[in-house]
Amino acid sequence: MNSDNNIAIISKCLVLFLLAIGIVSCNDEKNGSLFNYELVIPESAYSLTVSTVNNEGETIVYAEPSFTDNFEKLGCQVKSVMYYVDDMFVSKETEAPYKMEYRTSSLLPGIHHVKMVFTVGGEGFQDAITEHTEEFLIRSNSSNRPEIKFNVDYEHFLRVGEKLHVSVNMTDVYNLRYQVNEVKVFFNGEKIYTGTNIPFNFDYSPSLTIGQSYAFKIEISYYLEAPTYTAGSYSFVSNINAIADDETVYIFSPGFSQSTHFVNDDIISGKGLLYKGVGDNKVYELNMYWDDVLIGTSRSFPYEFSYKVQNCSPGIHTLKNEWKRYAMDGITLEASQSRSTTITVDE
Repeated sequence: MNSDNNIAIISKCLVLFLLAIGIVSCNDEKNGSLFNYELVIPESAYSLTVSTVNNEGETIVYAEPSFTDNFEKLGCQVKSVMYYVDDMFVSKETEAPYKMEYRTSSLLPGIHHVKMVFTVGGEGFQDAITEHTEEFLIRSNSSNRPEIKFNVDYEHFLRVGEKLHVSVNMTDVYNLRYQVNEVKVFFNGEKIYTGTNIPFNFDYSPSLTIGQSYAFKIEISYYLEAPTYTAGSYSFVSNINAIADDETVYIFSPGFSQSTHFVNDDIISGKGLLYKGVGDNKVYELNMYWDDVLIGTSRSFPYEFSYKVQNCSPGIHTLKNEWKRYAMDGITLEASQSRSTTITVDE
């Protein structure tokens, strides 16, 4: 057996071993007396650790890869690592330990991604290019803008014999993948509902006495599972009033009970709640004002309101709701009431 055959047999034996552990795959082309093999990089051969640090409004993103030493045993090496943050190229590293440090002030709160594209090669092997992506989380650093908001829809006033309808909805402001763990509802100190799966909607038939006010409370536990586990809770407390059949009540329910801080392009919402008594043939009108400028009006159910904050200067603004009661003709004004809420527009 000549030396060329010995080399070929030894090479084939090495490749059979590497095929078994998933490092290479066979390519039929030959390079002289040696085969030219294609590297196949298994996921167990590499990893990527991503971390962040906030420093005076600047976010520093660190990425540190780890590679198996099997590459060196094969006579191969990592030639380069390119990094992308949210698909934008940020750096190329050609020397160990191939770490990335990326500084930015433009990343908004939410889920972001670091992608590394690394090249491994060596004599007798084709270059292998492999991609791997890890998520990282940018948290909101403003206590005025919570990452998660809850909207509780319920009857503020009830008549004897009526059911209480309750609906709890969650808004994941920055799409961080928050999950609700449990919702508990209490009426007059008694727990009347426990829910662990959406939708969190239910009806309850309370025993009421006209003129009485009843404590209404909701407790919500929630969590953020990945990439950083976070648990939290939210509590909502109010009152439900029992009214007579011929009594009429009208109020405005804002959709921003957790915070009155907004920025341009945010949506401010709410709705008017009109409980008309038996025999009431009056016409009711809800007007909404932003800094005393009329921005919406409605004379019919459901009296819903939505306003997009645009081109507003940072600072204090006023949102006013005004109810008007007209005679049956819809022209003669009989009464009006208004209430203002201070809104802060942040930069």
